Parts: sequence; C-alpha cells; structure tokens
Amino acid sequence: MKKICISLVLPFFIHSTAAQTDKGRLRNSTFHFMNTVVQQGHSSFSPLYSGIKSLDSNKETQITVRNTWFLGRRLGRNTSIFINPELAGGSGLSGVSGFGGFPNGEAFRVGSGAPKVYVARFFIRHQILLNEEVEQFQNSVNQFEEELTTKRITLTAGKFSLLDYFDGSQYANDGRTQFMNWALMTGGAYDFASDTRGNTWGVLAEYFVPGRIMRFAAVVPSNSPNGPKFDFNFPHASGYNFDIRQNFKLFRNPATVGFTAFLNHTLGAKFNDIPNTAPDSVRKFETRYRKKYGFVTNLEQEFQRWAWFVTGSWADGKTENWGFTQIDHSLMGGFVLFGYSWLRPNDKLGIGGAINGLSPEQRNFLARGGNGFIIGDGSLNYAPEKVFEVYYSFRANLNIFITLDYQYIWNMAYNSDRGNIGVWAIRSHVEF
Repeated sequence: MKKICISLVLPFFIHSTAAQTDKGRLRNSTFHFMNTVVQQGHSSFSPLYSGIKSLDSNKETQITVRNTWFLGRRLGRNTSIFINPELAGGSGLSGVSGFGGFPNGEAFRVGSGAPKVYVARFFIRHQILLNEEVEQFQNSVNQFEEELTTKRITLTAGKFSLLDYFDGSQYANDGRTQFMNWALMTGGAYDFASDTRGNTWGVLAEYFVPGRIMRFAAVVPSNSPNGPKFDFNFPHASGYNFDIRQNFKLFRNPATVGFTAFLNHTLGAKFNDIPNTAPDSVRKFETRYRKKYGFVTNLEQEFQRWAWFVTGSWADGKTENWGFTQIDHSLMGGFVLFGYSWLRPNDKLGIGGAINGLSPEQRNFLARGGNGFIIGDGSLNYAPEKVFEVYYSFRANLNIFITLDYQYIWNMAYNSDRGNIGVWAIRSHVEF
C-alpha cells in the first residue's frame, strides 16, 4: 500500500520540479536527498552473564543504510504539502539492544534488516502571517525559499517526527551528521510518542515571535513498546507535547534556553504490576491506558569558533518506556569545535557525554529478571550508564561528509556486572 501511495504521489511533486520559475517568482516545488551509511562495531568481551536483550559478547560489526527523498509542493502562497519517502536497511548492534543510550542514531528496531521502502513523513503546513516585518528562508529540507513574517502561526498536520520540532539542540539532534548516541541526540528521558522509526501522526501548532518560539503537538503513540504500528484510539492513546525556546545574550554572545514537557497515554504496564519476568516480560495484551509524563530542559550557546550545550531530562519511571528508549533520567552535554582553527571551516569536532539512570521501579523490575524492548540482562547490579563520544566530521566536498566516531560506554544497560565497552563507527553522509 505504501509503495502504491508513493508511486501515485511522486509524479505530483516531480512534474513541477522540472519547470524552473523566473527570478522573483515563487518556486512551486522543492527537492532534496540524503543518504547515510553507518558501519559500527565492538570487540569481544567476557560478561558474568547475559540475557535476551544483552549486547552480544562476541566481536560484532553491523551496517545501517538509510536514504530519504524530501519533496515539497506549494498548494497556495502560505500552504504546502511535503512527503519524505525512505529506504532503510541493515541492523544495529545485537538487533538494537544492550544499551539505554544506544550508539547508532540510524538504527531502528525492525524485524528484518532487508531494505524496505516506506513513507517517513507526509504532512501539510499552513502559515498564518501576523505582522509586516519579514525574514528570509532558504530552500532546504522540507523548507521552501520564501519570505515569512517574524510573527506568525504555523500549523502542521499529518505524519512527522516530534524530534523535528521539540527538544531541538542544534548541535546534538541529528544522528546523520552529529553525535550518534541516542542519549546525545535528544534528552534521553524524552519518551516521545512514535513508532520504531521515530515518526508519528498528529497535529502541531507553532507560534513565532522575534527571539521566541512556542509549540504544542497532539499525536498518537505506537500500539506496543517501540513498535511499528500506531494506536489510533485517540484520545485514549495520545501524546501531548509543549515546548518553548527563548533566545538571549549570555556574556554578549547568542544563547538559547529551552523547555519541553510531555504527557503520554499508552498501553504501557506498570513495572510493579508485572508478575512474570521470564523469558519475555513485556505484556502483550494490555487493555488499560496509563499516563507517563516528563520534561527536558536545555541550554546552548555559539561562539565564532565553537559551541557548547547541556541538556537534562526526567520522566515518570513507573510505567514501561514506550516510544524512545529505556532511560528515566539523564544529563548530557558537550561542545563542538568548528574547523576554522585548522583551516577546515566545514569540518567539525564534537566531544560529548551523558549519564543515564533508571527509576527504582524499573531497576527492581530488571533485577527480577525482567526485560524491556531494548535492555534486559536477566539480572541487574545497578549503576548509572555513562557515555563518552567523540566524532570528527570531514567535509569531503560540497555534498559528501565522512565521520569517524568513537564511544566508550560504562555499565552498559545500567549493569556493572556487564562491564564497559568501546564502540567504533565510520559514517558516510551524502546530501543535496
């Protein structure tokens, strides 16, 4: 069905792409493309024990591939439609398991590593202009070259990712070009409603004024923990998200502070109510919707040659983690050096770290032999999971980026009995 939809919709976008508009007129279509390949691995190690969601103790190498087409078409001067078909394949380490902060932001928990075509995003956007002062936007991913007022309301409806809009540190939010660890791509405890590929269906409202952005979204979650299908039983199944971003001056340089809050209603079970912990402790037939809530706060600042960021996140850890990963509270931060100092202005060196933790309820659940969708060693000697990551992104030419990445993770899956591990990766990224 998805392939049929793509074949019907693509000509609608491509037809207008070929026809270039005259200077001074609005272009009626936009097209961009990205392809990202990640090869990642770790050496062998000797743990005291392993469970069904543990990292494989043997030497392991995995590859993930994802390419995305970003197509847009104007329906009117202030209304546009966008579709993002994707092809993804490969697998993360150990079938994407063994870490709270998983080390590959391009890895999905899918049943098969065979390449698959699907629609990642498909949404309509409408702008309500509220004043006379304007700002310019360049043609980019899901963005037309256009002139919009500095005060406006933007409405979006359809399929999209909450991470495109919420908890948006510009230095740590994109596994294709920046930090790769999940705990460094967003607030680790931000259990945003999504399917296993990180997308959702819903509506989004944004209010822009100079120096400030406010956002609210109502969306649907998956019908199982980090699952591939959605639960459209709205409003019983729902995810509500609020975000505010404020720009200001800190030591005479631009900075941004942000706050995100979320409230989810899902079929997640309470950890203390799950009696059976082996061999698969995730209940499959929950009929009662329960709430889960939390928040993320971050601060970031950019200087001429470098930038820094810090993010803290917390979630109510009484019920199963549902949309993102098994982290109940996290503190992460780091900095990015731009390559001006070594005459490579388009290169970047990123250094970051995260400390992830679990609620008492989830700790006890795992210690009893339980497992969630991404971690579960059969037992638990609890310790905070710590992540260190360093990457160097080399811009080979206008369209190609090569990244070398290394991560060291202490107490993988919060288990000091499992020990520590180093993970290396090579990432190639092409965009135009």
